Amino acid sequence: MEEQSKINKDTHSKFKAVDKVLENIDGKITTVGSSNQQLMGMMKILENQLSQLAEHVPNKDEGKLPGQPQSKESLKAVTTRSRKETRDLEMRTRLASTVEA
Repeated sequence: MEEQSKINKDTHSKFKAVDKVLENIDGKITTVGSSNQQLMGMMKILENQLSQLAEHVPNKDEGKLPGQPQSKESLKAVTTRSRKETRDLEMRTRLASTVEA
């Protein structure tokens, strides 16, 4: 009987230890849940702010880049990767054709 009593006490103390661990885990889960709720609220606020900002941004023409120049001039110079520049290629071609002729 004494041995059974010892087993019961050991089991009881182990259950108490497990209960403490479970309470600790439960507290952490509760903390994570409330943090998650706070984050969800903040995300909702950010969504609202973003939609308000989007309403104030003017719509651009589709297919056009925001930094696209308005002028319709043709290209006058090209710089290659090796930093060589070709200026007035059309003019050089004309000069070369008149020199050859």
